[in-house]
Parts: sequence; C-alpha cells; structure tokens
Amino acid sequence: MLSEKENFLRLINHTNTRQLCNGYDMVYCRPDPVFSLDRDGVKSWEDGGNYYYVDPWGTTHVFPPNEPGPMPITTQEYKVISDITKWKEQLSLPDYTSYEMDWSQINAEFENCDREKQLTAVIMIIGLFERTHYLMGFEDALVNHLLYPKEMHELLDEVLGIRIQQAKLIVEGCHPDVIIHHDDWGTKSQLFLPPDVWREFYKERYRKLFDCFRDLGVIVIQHGDSFQEPITNDMEEIGIKVWQGAIPENNIPVIQEQCKELILMGGLDMSIIDQKNQSEQVIRTEVRRACNTYGPRGNFIPCITYGGPGAIYSGVDELIQDEINRYNMETLGQI
Repeated sequence: MLSEKENFLRLINHTNTRQLCNGYDMVYCRPDPVFSLDRDGVKSWEDGGNYYYVDPWGTTHVFPPNEPGPMPITTQEYKVISDITKWKEQLSLPDYTSYEMDWSQINAEFENCDREKQLTAVIMIIGLFERTHYLMGFEDALVNHLLYPKEMHELLDEVLGIRIQQAKLIVEGCHPDVIIHHDDWGTKSQLFLPPDVWREFYKERYRKLFDCFRDLGVIVIQHGDSFQEPITNDMEEIGIKVWQGAIPENNIPVIQEQCKELILMGGLDMSIIDQKNQSEQVIRTEVRRACNTYGPRGNFIPCITYGGPGAIYSGVDELIQDEINRYNMETLGQI
C-alpha cells in the first residue's frame, strides 16, 4: 500500500494507481492567520450566548452555540453594500498586509507533520462568489450580477486582487504544499447563477487565481459541495486539479468520462451517513456504493463532501475510513 501522500501525488500526476485515496488523509490541514483574522474579526462580542464578530470587510457574523460554524448577518441594517451603484463609498477594502500576523504556531504544527506521509495544507474560506453575498446578502448578490454587471465586475476585480494578496501572504508565511480553496457555487440541484453568467463573472478571474497558485508552487483543491455539473468542463479548462465536494447529485460517471484531468473528491451522500446513531451497515453500504461506482472509472477520491476533515457525528469518520481501506485491500488483492 502506498502512503496517502504518494498515492495522491500519483493521482494528480495521472500515474496509474488502483489504490483509492482515503478522504483527507493525504493532507495535514490547518487554518492560517489570514483565516483567523477573518474568523476572529476586527471586533467581537458575546450576547445571549451567541458570539458575534465583524470581519475586515465590515461583515458582521454570528456564531451560535452548538452550530458547526458562523454565518454572516445580511439583513438590511447590517449590509455592507446596500446599493451596488455606491459600493465604492460603502465598502472599505481591507489590506491584509497591514495586519500583524503570527505564523509561528502554524509553522510549528507543520514542523510536526510527517512529511513522508502527508502534505501540509491551509484552508482559504470565503471565495469570490461567497464574498459578494457576504457583503450585500444573497438576493442582492444574485440580482446585481444581472442588473448591474458593470459594478459587479468592478467589485469582483477588487475582491480577486485581495484574494491573490491573501494567497501570497499564506505561501510566504507558512509554505503549504496544498491550499484548499472554498467557494460554493450552487445548491444540491442547481447552480446559483446560470452557467453563462458564472462564466462571464468568474471563469477568467478564477483562471487568474489558479494561475497565481501554480506560480506560487502550491496544489489547489477547490471546494464546492454543490451541483456544478454544467461547468465542470470550464473548471477543468481553468486548471482546477481537484474538485472537493462533488456531491452525488452530480452525474459523477458522466463527468469522469468527459473530464479526464479533473479529479473528483467526494461522492458520499452525507445526508444518509452523517446522522446521529446511524447504523454501521448503512454507512458502510453508502461508502462501498461510491467506491464501487466511481472508483474503477478513475480520478476519484472517496471523501466526505464537507470542506474540511471531519463528519459531524461521532464514529462516522472511522467507519468511512475503514470501509475505504477494506475496498483498497480487496481491490489490490491483499486479502
């Protein structure tokens, strides 16, 4: 059996391997200080058991107890951009280079990583599309792409420039092997924007961002746990190596046939298996379904579809990993 790192590197270099990577096991994943600056905010407070913070873009977030993560508050009184035609007056663009960032902790953690078995990885949250609805709310963001394309193009140029700034800071600060980049582009059944609109606003900007990542010498795993089937050829064309979050609502076998360079990381129906007290048999059956259906077609990593390691409920991860290992052992003829 190859190490998870070696198997993953062979996979992305399209060197023949029948062994499936086991979820996120090939990366040692950590948040970086830029991520922490967004999460901790430029100011924060607690109220009624909820944690609130304002990020460097001016968006207010709420993190209720017992929830998996924070959410932006974009009601009218909290919108950073309430009128897209006045976005330049309403938005103060952040300059991440002006903040003091402590890279010592993440570098110490990376030093303890077993580099023979794993690649170091950093998560970049809130991609280009997500940033638009963090600033103005979801409905306004969708409508403004259609009604105010000039202003949205101007805004997205600035967002892209700051995203590239963030990427350079991360690579200079902790030199990761991999960046896991987040931007959700759809629901379980459709894209948020029509494919042609996504292409107009995001395709070439993402080409520039991924070119930047490659120039910096990092591997990019693009997260989007949504229906993205109509734009997978575009994703492959602009240089996405790995699409993490490929939910089974996408026709994964068709995408595997059409996109020979794009590696799909996901395939598990988490609505079935990541449930409290779910039976072992149900979890193993769903994992084996994904391995049997997508594995032999190639360019597939069975994985939870969330944007980072870890299922919500206890015991789920262990069963997923064990079933993938069983599949590998059986397929490789070692048991």
